[in-house]
Parts: sequence; structure tokens; C-alpha cells
Amino acid sequence: MSRRNTSAQLTRPVSSSLRPPARPAPTQSRDLWGEYCASIQPNRNLPSKDEINRAIFRQRGYSEKRVEAALAYLRQRGNALMAAGGPVVLGAKPEDGDAGVHYYTIPDSNLSIRIWSGGLATFGQYCLDFYDRGKKKAVNTPVGYRMMPIPRPGMFTFSGPLKSWE
Repeated sequence: MSRRNTSAQLTRPVSSSLRPPARPAPTQSRDLWGEYCASIQPNRNLPSKDEINRAIFRQRGYSEKRVEAALAYLRQRGNALMAAGGPVVLGAKPEDGDAGVHYYTIPDSNLSIRIWSGGLATFGQYCLDFYDRGKKKAVNTPVGYRMMPIPRPGMFTFSGPLKSWE
């Protein structure tokens, strides 16, 4: 099987929002981590945030009174963060119908390169993955594929293929 050397002119995606769209899913990374762990080991229970923090504070030699004060402070700060709109999850995969998602078809393939802001547009960065149009889902980088950055003349960048941040 031979691959043609094709090139496409890509335009920089423009995000209409600095934040990723709101989703009805949990907003805390701890909840997402717990869901993942439960999917691979359903019979294992993870300790709660309070149990983890309590163990850390005790290991550091905190008295019980100081442990309770520290936990109360963490809960108060967490509640303030959630009241202000919650933490921003960066790099979350887009869902069908999300605005600001760009697809670039790979010739002679059922794949596209999908690009979206993922909340990183303010930093001049974007997320991308390979997307199978037939299955309508993201896939790992296919064997034999790699993405190489081509910087503008005079612009500093790292050399070599792009590496996943996941």
C-alpha cells in the first residue's frame, strides 16, 4: 500500500469562546479519574478527597485539630471555586455538534484531522487528534502516520514529530 504525499493548506481555527462548552458531565477531574478507575476495576473503591487529605496531613504530623481546620479550609476554597464557575478542564475532547471544531480530510482515507480549542486558544495552542468519520470517534495515531511542525521562517519551535500531551 503506498501513500501519496499530499499537502493541505490549514487555516488556524478561531474559537468563539475561551472556555470549552459546558457539558452535563462531572466538572471535577477527581470525578473523571474515579469514573475511569471504576471502568477498569469496578470492585475497587477509591478513597475520598477528605480521606486522602487527612492521610497527607497526618503524615506531616498535623494534630487532629489542625487536620480538621485544614480540611475545612480546603472545602471552603473548593466551594468558592465551584461557585465561581468551577475549574476549567483543558483539552477535553469535543462532542458532536460543539462549535469551533474543524475537520481536515486525509485523502484516500476514512480519517480526518480534528482541531479544536480545548480551552487553550488564549495560549495560542489548539488540540488535535485523528478522527474516524465512519465510526464517528477519535482513534490513536495510525501506524505510519506522524505530524511534523513546519514553523514560519524565523519562528522558534521544537523539531521532530508532534508528541502527545496525554
